[in-house]
Amino acid sequence: MTAVLRVLSLPGWRGSPPEHGQSLWERLHGHLRVEPADWVSPRRGAWMARLEDILPAEERPALLVAHNLECRVAAAAP
Repeated sequence: MTAVLRVLSLPGWRGSPPEHGQSLWERLHGHLRVEPADWVSPRRGAWMARLEDILPAEERPALLVAHNLECRVAAAAP
């Protein structure tokens, strides 16, 4: 059975280390991590562009699970 929603994980600034809860959920449930080109020098436009590349990849709706700085990206998502 295919999941109705796909879960996209958006870690905060510098990403989430392997022991972080968000990283554990990704591994446990198969969530897709959205990784920007540059974790250290965040540029909202670049991070938004990365998300906009991934969102239309499938027709299923996406649930965005954001942490820290990525909450601003999730809030502005189309």
